Amino acid sequence: MALAFPVKYQAEGSLGLVPSMESIEAPELIIEEGSPGKIRLGPVRANIENTGIDGATLINYLPPVFLEWTHQDEYLIMGKYHHLLGYLGFVAVKASKRGNDVYSKRIKDRLNPLMELPDIRFFDWKDRSKRQKTRAIFTTLTYDPAGLSIGEAWNKVGEDYNRWISALRARYGEASIIRVWEAHKSGYPHVHAVIIFEDSEFEAFHHGDAWRVHEKRDIEGLWPHGFTDIEALSSTRGGLHYVVKYLGKLHTLGYQGDGLDASEASGLSGLVSRASVLTLSLMWAFRKRAFSMSRGLGDLIRALHNSNSDPSAGPLGVLVQADLTGGASAEAVTRWILLGFWAGGLIKEGRRRWSVGLSLSELRKLRGCASWTGRALEGRASWADRYL
Repeated sequence: MALAFPVKYQAEGSLGLVPSMESIEAPELIIEEGSPGKIRLGPVRANIENTGIDGATLINYLPPVFLEWTHQDEYLIMGKYHHLLGYLGFVAVKASKRGNDVYSKRIKDRLNPLMELPDIRFFDWKDRSKRQKTRAIFTTLTYDPAGLSIGEAWNKVGEDYNRWISALRARYGEASIIRVWEAHKSGYPHVHAVIIFEDSEFEAFHHGDAWRVHEKRDIEGLWPHGFTDIEALSSTRGGLHYVVKYLGKLHTLGYQGDGLDASEASGLSGLVSRASVLTLSLMWAFRKRAFSMSRGLGDLIRALHNSNSDPSAGPLGVLVQADLTGGASAEAVTRWILLGFWAGGLIKEGRRRWSVGLSLSELRKLRGCASWTGRALEGRASWADRYL
């Protein structure tokens, strides 16, 4: 019986356990060398802090710098390492960077399942003859720029938002939330959140061009930093749809390099049209996560959909035995090690690749590029001498 055995990369001329993978024919990999002058967030932040950049200078400075950073393709060069056999293979994986195509796909993959959740309808939004009841609201929190710089507002918005959510839950009980950031054209942050309450209901009435809630003053009193806007949501899917679409457009803007959107549309219906590179660049500069979502959001919607279900019930954890003896799989003795970073493009079979396996000669070629950045390996500082 023939046994498959992993390939060990060894120095040229040494005796190998099996023939070298260099002899395996594969489609040619075209390596487009990038630029060694890579933009890094650290120096950008230092420039903002050390020179006191703020206001109009900040919002004019950041977007072009951010776009240049986003469009600089970078790959993580990984080696699969076995503690006895050495390196078994190499792979280049395109780094997920805020605003690029990899990051955009990851955002969509994470959020698209929200659109598959059952839709909970609280009231008929067309019926304006009476007041309605809802458990879902869309909230916008803003900052008063008086006495507060753009940088100060972005630095403290996360802490202020968490404090506000804690106060909201203390008053109205448990709630599931999906939150996103938006930069106003002035540069100051806005917080947008779709909030679905487990038990509390709000009295909704139609006013102007939207449904509002009677409890607005009680809620806005919990946010002392600026104006608060609240819309009553007639259904769960309506609010989630706009947020998911907003995030999808926002991160596509970063990759395509579209200009700023100057739309003045307000409220939930205008959220998507206000997506801008300015928002992306400020989130990048001040290290803000694109969105946050309550872990139990899907469970709450499903529970509301079926009044007979138990909201506390969930799937049980399942223990999986790795093999017949109860031990770990053979894969556990290998691990992926980050060898370095490389900036540029990788083209195989006529198209750019997000990930590609590297032969030894291809890895050597990358290491010879000016845009290669190596990484020191603990306990294996001589890995390049031994294997490459």
